[in-house]
Amino acid sequence: LLCMRMRAYDVCLQKQMAETLRERDALQKQLEEEKVTSQQLKKQVDSGHTAYKQLAEEYKHQRSKSLELQEKMQELENITVSLNKQLETERAVCRVEHTVVCFVLV
Repeated sequence: LLCMRMRAYDVCLQKQMAETLRERDALQKQLEEEKVTSQQLKKQVDSGHTAYKQLAEEYKHQRSKSLELQEKMQELENITVSLNKQLETERAVCRVEHTVVCFVLV
């Protein structure tokens, strides 16, 4: 009877050991999958940092070009104002000359 109990206890322990080993294997597999996922996420983060740096450089370049264009636009605006003043002066001179010619002809 004692031998049967010992055998039954041994069988129970073997079942528990087998279950524990299956759980350990499942956890080991899950750990390996988590490592792979972690590596993939790290690659994505690194890729994101690289993309961010590239975008920051492009932004600086575009901002610089924009400032250059704004300066050129201001220069052109100044030139336009100056030319308009010259044009008004020329028109005024022409009106005076026209008036003088008309006066002389009369």
